[in-house]
Amino acid sequence: MSFGEYTLVETKAPPGYEQLTDPINFSFQPGQAEAETLIVENTAIPPEQPVKPEEPGEQAGGEQPGNTEILTESGYLDKLPQS
Repeated sequence: MSFGEYTLVETKAPPGYEQLTDPINFSFQPGQAEAETLIVENTAIPPEQPVKPEEPGEQAGGEQPGNTEILTESGYLDKLPQS
């Protein structure tokens, strides 16, 4: 490579990793005594968690109809009245 300013732009991420969103700038300068190592770290995409099938009579989120719980600032779990 010739001396100068360069920009690394990832066009495709390795399988199972997120693509870089920002370009990485680097340069080669005349008289540079040592080669520099450019380390690029991609973020792994977490595996999808299987979704638990709902039980008969259960609403989405695992809550029973009319039974709602709230965690208050004091840390107590309050149940709201059924409607």
